[in-house]
Amino acid sequence: MTCALDIEGIEDAPRGLSPPAARAYVEARVQGLCHEGALEVAHGVDQAAATVAGRLDAVEFKVAHLERASQELSDVMYRQQQELDAALARIERLRQQLAEVEGRTSDAAPVEIPPHY
Repeated sequence: MTCALDIEGIEDAPRGLSPPAARAYVEARVQGLCHEGALEVAHGVDQAAATVAGRLDAVEFKVAHLERASQELSDVMYRQQQELDAALARIERLRQQLAEVEGRTSDAAPVEIPPHY
């Protein structure tokens, strides 16, 4: 499907083609392809661009979800750290209370076990 055309005979690319497809159409015409052949080349460029755009959209979609999941995990970790700090503070207070109770009972007489044990 090649036809001989020189550069002066090439018309503008058909309407509705994306800029890369229009460039591919004109280049194909310059290389000697007829209108139908150049259109096939242009449509191939559009399909490749659509495939790339679709893959890029899918990657952007996944990245957006990963960013959201990362933020949610960060929030959970922050709350858990606050709960852990509060639990550690309670444990320390309980240790102090236990030490006070043990300090009070050490002055008293030792507890004797009844003889029936």
